[in-house]
Amino acid sequence: RKLDLLPKAQAEISVQTDKILAKYRGLQVQKEAPKIDFLARARETYLAYPERTTLPERYEVWHALVNTKDRTPEQAKARAEDIRRRLLAGEAREALAQTLSDDPSAAQNKGALGARELSKFIPRFAEEVKKLKIGEVSPAFETSYGIHIAQLLGHIPAKRYSFDEAKLALVEEAEIQYLRSVWADYIERIQNDPKLFVDTQALDALRPKLPEIPKQLPPTPAAIEAVKAGTVK
Repeated sequence: RKLDLLPKAQAEISVQTDKILAKYRGLQVQKEAPKIDFLARARETYLAYPERTTLPERYEVWHALVNTKDRTPEQAKARAEDIRRRLLAGEAREALAQTLSDDPSAAQNKGALGARELSKFIPRFAEEVKKLKIGEVSPAFETSYGIHIAQLLGHIPAKRYSFDEAKLALVEEAEIQYLRSVWADYIERIQNDPKLFVDTQALDALRPKLPEIPKQLPPTPAAIEAVKAGTVK
């Protein structure tokens, strides 16, 4: 149907062709870049930034929430205490969360929040969780979300990976950063090439010609009357 001959189609094809060629030119530039010892860089990263190869301490928590929006503080506290009493009496925490917790996610997670760093909890919640021993149930406590009952299900101490455990990921990360910098430097050299210039005449030719706007528009009858009435200066 010769759609490829339409001027707009040709323009779009040209743009897409440039994008594809730029992509493969980037791969070519990266492939031709000087080789460096990524293992050495990985070792430097391992020594200089221990936090990047450390799995932080995590707490596995179950919880139920009682909101205070639809209840008096006394009613909310009584409901939370009832959940705590029934949990300590041996009722299944999953069922308690699904039937009594006001946390919207309880229907799916059954109150289990998974293993998280303390920093992922709001400060008041984290403060209470940190006090608990494994299996222990907290007293009812309040946050901006409502009244909570929390149980600590597990505690995973922080772990620093050995260099042998971490080196493959560190080498891959170092290589990716290096190749990105190679391509960025290549682009910067093009942008700073003194031989490049902006063809302002060509740009002006592409811009649509707008009609000239008079410097001062004639006043409307309503505007004249407003001035006479003194409501407009």
